[in-house]
Amino acid sequence: MVRAHKRQWDDEHHQQPHLHANRACAELLEMWLLVMLVVPLTFVSAYHPPPFAKSSISGNSASNHGGGLRIWSVGNTAVEETLIQHNTSTNYGGGISTRSNTGGSTVFSRSTISENSTMTGTGAGIWMECVSGVDSIVDTTISGNVAGGDLGGGGVNILGSEGTVSLARTTITDNTAGQAGGLDVRVDNGVFALDQTIIANNHSPRITWGVLNAIFHSTIDASSAYNFIGSALFFVDFSNGTNGNQIGTPEEPFDPMLGPLEDNGGPVLPDGSVVLTHAPLPGSPLIDAGDPSVVAPAYTDQRGYYRVVDGDGDTTARIDIGAVEYGSVAPLAGDGNLDMTVDGEDYLLWAGHFENDPAEDPPGAPLNGDYNGDGKVDGLDYLVWAGNFEASVPTPVAFSARQPESEPLAVDTVMESDYDTRIATSDGDITTDWSLARAYDAALPKVGPRCKEC
Repeated sequence: MVRAHKRQWDDEHHQQPHLHANRACAELLEMWLLVMLVVPLTFVSAYHPPPFAKSSISGNSASNHGGGLRIWSVGNTAVEETLIQHNTSTNYGGGISTRSNTGGSTVFSRSTISENSTMTGTGAGIWMECVSGVDSIVDTTISGNVAGGDLGGGGVNILGSEGTVSLARTTITDNTAGQAGGLDVRVDNGVFALDQTIIANNHSPRITWGVLNAIFHSTIDASSAYNFIGSALFFVDFSNGTNGNQIGTPEEPFDPMLGPLEDNGGPVLPDGSVVLTHAPLPGSPLIDAGDPSVVAPAYTDQRGYYRVVDGDGDTTARIDIGAVEYGSVAPLAGDGNLDMTVDGEDYLLWAGHFENDPAEDPPGAPLNGDYNGDGKVDGLDYLVWAGNFEASVPTPVAFSARQPESEPLAVDTVMESDYDTRIATSDGDITTDWSLARAYDAALPKVGPRCKEC
């Protein structure tokens, strides 16, 4: 039998440490803990843990692995828009411990793992073992975690044999470990790749001759580019200036010029917690220093804000390095394709997903047409689009490339020719606005019947 990783009661205060999560997430976690109590480890490893989304996991402890969460799986697990903080373990994974086997995957996205700790081990933020799976950390902040041992990986410790591990558009900063405060990687026969990721301003108190942010014991994939690494030891060919990488040395580490871990905007979790981030400061070498081949529209940053904006004011939009896009703003309501303009293309996107219930994963994302974020695509989302039609983000934030201004007129022409636009409004007047007519039909149960005699 295995010793369960479980939440413990505080006997002194008769209070349970906080495991903030939405109700469904908490119930599923309880099921997993019960399995851990009664099933041998070989069977537990075959259990598929549930995805965690919009959760706050805080104030927990474990005697060995995974103070906040322990996910060992042959299946696929997602941790999205989640705050994992103030957890501790004796040995590994103060925040979270993961192991992926036989083709499974663990994906962290748009989450913050902060201020977790280990007493003697490593991976204070994340301890990740990718045996033969595919693991990734994307658009995520890992900050302020402290590993109490003498090894590396205060922020993240990654082990792998034949798996694939990637870090993309992630910020790893202000973590502490004996030898490499930010990241310690050993992927022996697998693949490890870095993409537009920050590993800088971490702390390594055992290193007396400088500051060591990362140690790479194994090969880094040749595709790794446009990263900012304050300092590192490499056992592979990976150097400053190649493929857009900025890499300092332990003696002269590079400074990313990041602000403190704070509320820089973005989603608020159901319990009221805010997923904190580090934003680049004015003049930061991260601004407009990412891959120039990434063009708008693109995915959002960790906060859900626009990517690929003109942050340095040179009139050319370019993605930043790290989890937060400098000088960006939240997407306009109804801007489904994230091109900073609410136009006919966003209508077509909504129409293509119309009647999806639930909306395609992840719920509420602009790219699936759920413009009001209620988890389904219906006429109410159309009304959001119609109410914000022709809105756009002003320069200098706006992208360098725009859709032609004639596009809305062209869409109107097509719709008016193919759609009966005569409707009766609430005051009895007749209108020929096809967008209102379409909204009435799409949202009939909530808006009211359309006049069939007109």
